[in-house]
Amino acid sequence: MLLEISQTLNAIMLLFIVLGFGAAAGYFCERVGIVNIAIDGQMIFGALIFAIFGMILNENLPNQGGMFFLVPLLIATVASVLLSLLYGYTVIKLHANHVVIGTAINLILGGAATFLTRPLGSAISNGEIPKLQASFLPEIRIDDSGFFGETLIISIIALLILIFAMVYIYKSRFGLRFKAIGDNPNAVDAQGVNVNKYKWIAMIISGAFAAFAGSIFIYGGSTMYPQSAFFEGNVAGLGFLALAIVLAGIWRLPFITIAALGFAIITTVFNRTLAIEIQNALGTVQTGKLTQAFPFIISLLALIAFSWKGVAPKALGAHFNKSSR
Repeated sequence: MLLEISQTLNAIMLLFIVLGFGAAAGYFCERVGIVNIAIDGQMIFGALIFAIFGMILNENLPNQGGMFFLVPLLIATVASVLLSLLYGYTVIKLHANHVVIGTAINLILGGAATFLTRPLGSAISNGEIPKLQASFLPEIRIDDSGFFGETLIISIIALLILIFAMVYIYKSRFGLRFKAIGDNPNAVDAQGVNVNKYKWIAMIISGAFAAFAGSIFIYGGSTMYPQSAFFEGNVAGLGFLALAIVLAGIWRLPFITIAALGFAIITTVFNRTLAIEIQNALGTVQTGKLTQAFPFIISLLALIAFSWKGVAPKALGAHFNKSSR
């Protein structure tokens, strides 16, 4: 019983980090008026880079456990930030439609990652592993339970980052300007503040957070989703779920964090309890489809229940024009 509870808690914390950082990636963009539909694509890109370099390290330096976990994570973060800068160039400099560009990134990266998983996995492992698999096996067990010390360390660091972000956004001059830009960028510009600089900062933060979320998705692997032993070229649609969490959290970082934790708990408990009972009744195939759809069903219910209370940033999706004030 204790083993089952600790394994469930381990999965909840990993999924919370993925959803929390994915939603935070969307929050920082939308607070400055940029509609970030591309969260899923950004997470896929971060997961792909993490899986590639994680697998290379594990193939060349076996039996090292999680010693080199930070190396592919940093590489994925840098790569994802570069992708975000490209995304930012199209929407900030070229004034392209946010939704169209974000959708294009999702489609292109989703397709490219799916196409590359098999050949890259086979090439890196000399044909022994047919897909990408970044296996950083945790080694530190807490009291011989199913909860790993590595998960605890990552969870503490993630929570500290989110708490710091909350304090900085709500208590600092930077944060107040950050939020004001999403509502009235021209008024902020009239005070001599460089609006576009804040937009670029938001894109960098978004890329880094999305990379972290995608990397933890690969790191968690089958811990969160028992059917996910390999990287399949996607992040199980969790980027779209993160976007729904931003709306359900009514564009407030504390509420977004709480919503992410709630989604993680509900999804994990469903996958580890109710899904097993449903599988006995309906079979594996039908249960697998229901398991994939369940988080999105919950997100729709949450949007219906909470999103009407929130007010989106007034300048969300609008291009900043300095001459319009």
